[in-house]
Amino acid sequence: RHADAELLRRDLSTLLRLGRISFTQLLEARLLIEPEIARLAAQRATEAEVTALRSALSARITWTGPARLMDFDFHRLLATAAHNPVH
Repeated sequence: RHADAELLRRDLSTLLRLGRISFTQLLEARLLIEPEIARLAAQRATEAEVTALRSALSARITWTGPARLMDFDFHRLLATAAHNPVH
């Protein structure tokens, strides 16, 4: 069965907007999930995905833009490499 990640994203956005969860609580959940995403990515990543992750890490050295953008891109690559549609 294929998971619909858009539903999860929409539900989390709604909970944030309605004040049912705080941004801090969402970040805490992210901290719990990310190690597992990294583990899955380490097991499942293709050579191309490993290359993209290495390039993203190398790019951090010379990045002068907002850190959150670089961080977001790296974590998106990592989640994609985990091959789980709910990221």
